[in-house]
Amino acid sequence: MRLRNVHILVIVLAAGQTTAVTQITDDHMASLLSQGGAELADRYAPMWFFGQALNQPPCYPTWAFGGSPTSNDVYDSSHKAPAAAQCEYPDVGCKCRNPGVAIDNRAPDFPIYYTFKRCSDTEVRVAYNLFYEKDGARVIGVIDTGHDYDWERVIIIHSRNDNNMWAPSRALLSSHSGYHNLAWGDIQNTLTTEEIQAGDSNDPNGVRNNDHPKVYISWSKHAHFDTRNTGWVDPISQSTDNAFRSNDWWHYVDKKYYILSDNSTDAGKALGGVDWGSATSNPPYLKKMSWVQKTFYLPPQARGSYLITDYVETQLPEIKNYKVGILHLFIKHTSCALSLNENWDDDVQADMTDALERIVPYDKKGNLYRHSAEGEDDMPAHVKSALIGASVSIPISNGQLATGTWQGIWYLEFRAHKHRRNVVATIQGEKSE
Repeated sequence: MRLRNVHILVIVLAAGQTTAVTQITDDHMASLLSQGGAELADRYAPMWFFGQALNQPPCYPTWAFGGSPTSNDVYDSSHKAPAAAQCEYPDVGCKCRNPGVAIDNRAPDFPIYYTFKRCSDTEVRVAYNLFYEKDGARVIGVIDTGHDYDWERVIIIHSRNDNNMWAPSRALLSSHSGYHNLAWGDIQNTLTTEEIQAGDSNDPNGVRNNDHPKVYISWSKHAHFDTRNTGWVDPISQSTDNAFRSNDWWHYVDKKYYILSDNSTDAGKALGGVDWGSATSNPPYLKKMSWVQKTFYLPPQARGSYLITDYVETQLPEIKNYKVGILHLFIKHTSCALSLNENWDDDVQADMTDALERIVPYDKKGNLYRHSAEGEDDMPAHVKSALIGASVSIPISNGQLATGTWQGIWYLEFRAHKHRRNVVATIQGEKSE
C-alpha cells in the first residue's frame, strides 16, 4: 500500500509540472496587432537571466542610440552607441554596460527592440531583439572571439488552432549564427504571469508550458538557451552550446521599454540606416526575412528517375515573392531520393536508373541482403536512397530558382511499384518589396 501511494504521489507531482499556456481568441489577436503588438509581446515575453563566470561580469543589453532608463534614444547617426573595445579573456564585460548590481538581484532596465509580423492566417511572429556594445574577448592577444556590436533575439511563433484560438507554439532562440528551435511544450523552464509579477522568478524550475519562457543568456557571446550550464568556462566552449550561462541576475522588461523597430518607425529606420559591422541581423533587417513551409505530394511513380522542376514550381507559387533566398526540399521516405541533374535529355534519366541498378542490384537469388521482408526491391531501394540523399537546396534569385541552364530537380523512385511520396518544402529569404 505504501509503495502504491508513493507511485501515485510521483504521478501527481509529475503532472503538476506541465501546465497549459493561455490562449486568446482570433478577435483578440487582431486587436493586439492593430494596437502595435506591444501588448502581445508583453503577454508572452521571456524572463531574461544573466550570469558571470570567473568573477567577471557580462556585457549587458543597452540602448542603441544613447538612451537610458530615464531618457529615450535619439535616432540619428551621431547618437549611435559606440562599440566597446575587446579585452583579454576572461574579461568579457570590460568597457561595456554591466548589470551594475550585486549578484542574486534583479538586474536594471534595458530595451527590447521588437518587431511583429502576421505571416499567414494561422501564424504570427514576435521578435524580441537585444542590443550589446560587443561580444566575446581576445584570447592570449592573438585569437579574437569577439565582435563590435551584437544583436541577439528570441522569436516567439504564435499559431491559430482549428477552434480559432491562438497560443505560442514555438520559440526560436538565437545562438551562434543560428537558432535553437523549440516547441513551446519542450521549453525546459517557464513561468506564469503571476510568478513574473511576484518579482523573484528564479523558482520554480522545470515547469513547462506556461506563458513566459525562462531565457538564459550566455556569459560571453550572448547566445540564448532554455537551460543553465555552469560547467564550461574555457574560451572555446563559449562559442558552442556548452557556453556558460547562469541565473546570477534576472530581469523582466517593462512594457514601456518596448520599442517598435520595423521600417515604419523612426527607430527601425535609424537601426537599418547605420553600420553595425558584422552584427547585421538588426531588427529591420530581420523583419525582411521570411519563412514558408508546406507539404505536397508527388504524383505516384514506379521505379525510375523523373524531372519534377515544373511540378515543384506549380506547388510553390511563393517562390515568386522572394528577392533572394533558399528553397529546401526534403522527401520523407527511405526508398526514394531527390537530386539535381540533367534537365534536357530524357536518356540521362533512363541511364541513371540503369546505372543505379547495376551498382545496387535487386536480390533475385536472396543472398545479397538480410532485409527482405518487403520484397526483393526494398533493401536496394534503401541503399540507393542513402547514396543519393533525401534533400536538395536551391538558391532563389528575383523570384526564380537559380538553377544552372541544364539543371533540374529530380525525383528518383527506387521501388518497383508506384508509391505516393511526401515532400516538405521550406523557403527562407528576403521577400521583394
